[in-house]
This record gives sequence, structure tokens and C-alpha cells, in this order.
Amino acid sequence: MKLLTPLIVFCLIAPASSMAQELEESRIITAQMNDMQRMIHEIAELQDQADVEYEHDGVERVGQLGKIIVEAEILRESAELSESGDEVNEAWLEVSNLRTMACKIVKGEQATECK
Repeated sequence: MKLLTPLIVFCLIAPASSMAQELEESRIITAQMNDMQRMIHEIAELQDQADVEYEHDGVERVGQLGKIIVEAEILRESAELSESGDEVNEAWLEVSNLRTMACKIVKGEQATECK
């Protein structure tokens, strides 16, 4: 019986550890999905700002930003369908890069708030 006790304890602890790991991965995926949605909203706000600035400087940026929004939405939706932690992380990085690109289009290449 003494030899079985460690095995029984391991069998009880291992599934709990696996469940905790799955729960943590699920939490990270959810946070990244929410963050992607937030970044897409930021890009849309930048598009609105670019539209207002167009009236003052005549530089067309809205079309570029519209394309960026579409690409970011496709990445987010694809990640949502996959539910793979690696694919969600990759999509999150891409959307983050798109947000940075959109910020630089509107605020200029050297804008410190675009990082």
C-alpha cells in the first residue's frame, strides 16, 4: 500500500495541474482576443481623426486605415475560430503591428505614442 500512495496522489494532482494550465491558457486567449478588439477600435478612432485632419491638410489617409481595419478584423476573426493559443498570439502580434502602423500614418513616423 505504501508504494501505491505516491501513485494515487500523483493521479489526483496531475489532472488538477493540467486543468489549471488549460484555464490559464484560456484566460490568456480571452485577454488577447479582447485586446485585439480594443486595438481595432483604436485604429477606427485614428481613422476618424484622419478624416478630420483631411479637411485641414488634404492628405488622404482614411482609405489606408480602412484597409488596415479590415486586415485586423480578419486576423481577429481567424484567431477566434482557431482557438489555438499560438495562432491567437500570432494574430495579436500582427494586430498590434497594424495598430502601430495606423498610428504612424496619422501621427507621423516619429510619434512617440505609436509604440
